[in-house]
Amino acid sequence: MRRDEFYDRSEWQEKLPAILTPLEVMDILGVGKNTIYNLLSSGQLKGFRIGKSWRITGDALEEFLQLR
Repeated sequence: MRRDEFYDRSEWQEKLPAILTPLEVMDILGVGKNTIYNLLSSGQLKGFRIGKSWRITGDALEEFLQLR
């Protein structure tokens, strides 16, 4: 899902998956890989690991965006 697919906040919230990959979050936020991993490592963006892979919940992304 790309960030240009979001037209208003209610539609954005309805389309947001429950769990996202860092690649999906990169596309939504329009930032690079290093930025996403720095945000995850610092705890600014909450995520969890499954093995070596990071996952971000839709709620955590929404919380991060509200803080901005």
